[in-house]
Amino acid sequence: MLSVETAQAINAVIQPPEGTQEVVKITDLLAEAYPEITLNKEIGKGAFSKVFSFSYLSSEGNRAQAAFKMVNFWTATKEENHRCFKVTNEQIGGEWFSLLDLGPHVLKTFRVLYFDHKILQFKLMNSEEFQELFANSKSEQNLNLTLVGAISEYFPEAITLNQCNSFTSAQIQKYAREILLGLQAIHNVQKDNLQLIHRDIKPRNILITPDGIKLLDLGLARFIEKSHKRRYSSCGTLPNMAPEVLQKAEYDISADFYSVATVLFYMATKRHVCRAKDKQDYLLYHLREPRLITNPALAYINPKLKDLIDKLGHPYSENRITAEEARAHLFFQ
Repeated sequence: MLSVETAQAINAVIQPPEGTQEVVKITDLLAEAYPEITLNKEIGKGAFSKVFSFSYLSSEGNRAQAAFKMVNFWTATKEENHRCFKVTNEQIGGEWFSLLDLGPHVLKTFRVLYFDHKILQFKLMNSEEFQELFANSKSEQNLNLTLVGAISEYFPEAITLNQCNSFTSAQIQKYAREILLGLQAIHNVQKDNLQLIHRDIKPRNILITPDGIKLLDLGLARFIEKSHKRRYSSCGTLPNMAPEVLQKAEYDISADFYSVATVLFYMATKRHVCRAKDKQDYLLYHLREPRLITNPALAYINPKLKDLIDKLGHPYSENRITAEEARAHLFFQ
């Protein structure tokens, strides 16, 4: 059984329907999968969620740790948030993709807590079960699932990129290479004529751990067509959005490469590309300064890094280099 404090903390964030009976079902599920589970502390907070570290009794008999991201049930089930949390036969919400094996540079999710609207129950799903569901999501299962929690890797000493005071050239080189590797793994997720795009690469979504860089938060990730550009929803974070995304124009995975360029800009200068107060202000900045390399903040940085930023962050998406081409750039040699 979970402690009263742990159960109350989970209930306070998720706020499941049907009162305390549903809380009991959630806590029973977690207690079975993670014996003697205890929430430790809040380690993160997003627009829709809170993240806690927790400990539990492992199968080896030791206390192990993981991270538990919890989402408010009523927020997750809102129609405008389906792109993040919902699984149906027609779509997979971005948060679910972290259950896939995306390699060492994307934070690994082990299990998700979700609500099955067909049977009106909370359940747990592990990565193997999701990969099977992912392979057969077009079947006749009539899926209707909403994610309300995700249990992931936890690194006690890790910090996000925006929490660093400064970066050496060697650190920028190492982190940039691993960011590109992580992004390449995400883009390599393909199905039919579609491929995955992250859409929210930014310093806060990049974790520095003893095992290297880990990309976070696939909430805005979605499948887009490989063969040609299309108009998709304009989403992301200022000032890391590509100009074409900001303008609600057609875009493809190269929008993620522009975001990487803004992250490299941030590491090189410890400032954002601009201090726009809203999308309109940021759009005006792009009209005035279409090339990142014309920004005075880059005047005295490593010329090879400056060139890499320019090639990844070119204002015209067709002129941007790919992750593979970027990793072969002179900056890494």
